[in-house]
Amino acid sequence: MLSSNKLNLIEEILKPNDSFKNFDFKNFESEIHTISIKTSITIYLISRIISGNINIENQIKDILHNFITPYFVQYFYLETQRLKFFLNHARIEIEMQKDAMKIFKNSLGIIQEKSLLFKLIILLESKANVFTTAFIRTSVYKFINFLMIVVIKIKR
Repeated sequence: MLSSNKLNLIEEILKPNDSFKNFDFKNFESEIHTISIKTSITIYLISRIISGNINIENQIKDILHNFITPYFVQYFYLETQRLKFFLNHARIEIEMQKDAMKIFKNSLGIIQEKSLLFKLIILLESKANVFTTAFIRTSVYKFINFLMIVVIKIKR
């Protein structure tokens, strides 16, 4: 059962128009003790980062460090990969937990071997990452994001 304090924290983060400018993700993460709620909130936060609602680099790094755990990466690899593509586009360095990063890299190799589509997406992203023209780069990353959404929905 969630205490009223924890419920208030969850309600605060789920506010649709909140800018998150003064939100402390370190303390918020420590208040969530169930894996199912933490996982749901992590998927929600990834969506908010990609949509631009969370755009303060320190907050993004706190989310990466505190919410992207080995457990999350293992079961939600595609969502983590979609976030990685967004961060590459925004040129924000990824600072996940060491074990989560290890699982992420291993999963990347495995999924590339099994999926031609995913291999093509990775190739497209590596090419897009070197573009210097903002319009072209952004357009390619929007297309990659669309492809990742499709892949995630197909997987489900």
